[in-house]
Amino acid sequence: MIGSILRFFFSSPSGLIVLGVLILGLGILVTSMGHAGVPDRAALTKVSGVLETASKISRKRRGSTTITYELSIRPAGGEVVKLTLPEREISEETVRSLLGRPIVALYSGEKDVWELTSSTTSIIAYDVSRQRRAETQAFEAAVGPYVGGGGLLVSLAGILWLFRQRRTAAPA
Repeated sequence: MIGSILRFFFSSPSGLIVLGVLILGLGILVTSMGHAGVPDRAALTKVSGVLETASKISRKRRGSTTITYELSIRPAGGEVVKLTLPEREISEETVRSLLGRPIVALYSGEKDVWELTSSTTSIIAYDVSRQRRAETQAFEAAVGPYVGGGGLLVSLAGILWLFRQRRTAAPA
């Protein structure tokens, strides 16, 4: 299956043009993600309640393992809210120490946690999360045009290959 897809992309001019358009689209997507705004603190959703359960989730992908923690927060008289945090933002010991304790979380619609506090202890600070996201978006905004330009070059190579095939086939 994958072999036939790769063969299409690299053995025909039309496949190379399609591959270039796909890479160009990826470049546009990365660039637009880099220019997306970082939400203000007031625009985030706030949940406060007791951390009921926390699950450690491991995902294996291409030889590397990604670990995330799914936190279930029960607000007073409300429905359980599940938030996901990557291991790089919170340690397992911290998650264990928060079980059964009241916490406050600020998150966006995609369940991205921007701030997490328990009592007076700040576990994840909004300013640090905002700075980290701004740095990531600056990198995406800088790299996106290069990816898109690479896709444009690949498509151009496919178009030139197509014209060359047509020119050599025409006299015959």
